[in-house]
Amino acid sequence: MAEMTEAENAYNHPPMPEGPMNLWVGGVGAVPELLGQLAEGFRQMVPLGSEAPDFTGELLAGGNYSLSASKGNKPVCILFASISDPPIISNLDTTPVSLNGLYKEYGDKVDFVMVYTREAHPGSGTPPHTSIEDKRARAQQMVDQENVKMPVVVDALDGPIHQRYTMMPNSVYVINRGGVVAGKSLLLDSTVLGEMLNDVLTWDALDDGETVVKKSYHERIHVCRAPYDEAGRAKECAALEASGPEMVEAIKAMAGFDPFTWKKA
Repeated sequence: MAEMTEAENAYNHPPMPEGPMNLWVGGVGAVPELLGQLAEGFRQMVPLGSEAPDFTGELLAGGNYSLSASKGNKPVCILFASISDPPIISNLDTTPVSLNGLYKEYGDKVDFVMVYTREAHPGSGTPPHTSIEDKRARAQQMVDQENVKMPVVVDALDGPIHQRYTMMPNSVYVINRGGVVAGKSLLLDSTVLGEMLNDVLTWDALDDGETVVKKSYHERIHVCRAPYDEAGRAKECAALEASGPEMVEAIKAMAGFDPFTWKKA
């Protein structure tokens, strides 16, 4: 097995920030400062209305996928994912609006691609990747375990696709057929993704080269539904338990809440 490079090690072993981070914990109706900072950083990375950076990656099923191949033909939905990321596990096939359900509904009109990243919550049960073979195996485990239907790209071991698009573990981008970023979410919530896909398909249907398409800009803070849905929470808890007990305790100390109950720690 080849020794990991410095860049590969740094990407797969990011430092655990000291808590409390207070990403979500706050007073009634409050928006914690950290969430605002992350949102601002995400807003500036591959901004809305900009051309989506092209990338080529290895498909888990064989061959390669290039974003540029879809340009001019179909919109693209890019999802960043790993098996240790609870929102991915809950949204894939469990939440009432699921990623697999959206793929079934829109897959003939939109090119979906899931990019497998570093592990979002590595622990003794789901450790950081040590080789590209290990990363492929983890991606295949997620596909088999969670019944993933859409194509999966395994990002290189130093995460060039992931790092170019987002600093978060489960962000979503919707690219229109012209290659322009038309929608993006800091954190995955499949309940809002259908609206984003409908919007970009409406835009594409109107955009015949003759019709003037009136566009606007919409921004909001929304509540991710999965942790408050019984089945969704069960899936998220299972993902954390698989990562290892030390990760659960780390979240409590770092983030200030119990990830099994979503109550303040």
